[in-house]
Amino acid sequence: MDGMKTSCSHHCESTVKKIDALPLAMAYVPWQRWGDLYKPEDGLKQGTIFIDLNLPFTGRRCGK
Repeated sequence: MDGMKTSCSHHCESTVKKIDALPLAMAYVPWQRWGDLYKPEDGLKQGTIFIDLNLPFTGRRCGK
């Protein structure tokens, strides 16, 4: 990468410095109850072992 020119201007560099100064985010993840589980092979196909978390993307709203 040495010697390569980038199209980033001075404005871009100052924006990156501002982003680097932001604090890290904090996530809230509630405890998941161990009930209503898929069998391992079905969970692998669905992308989750928790039946309650299986909310397929439909392009609009989540639903079962």
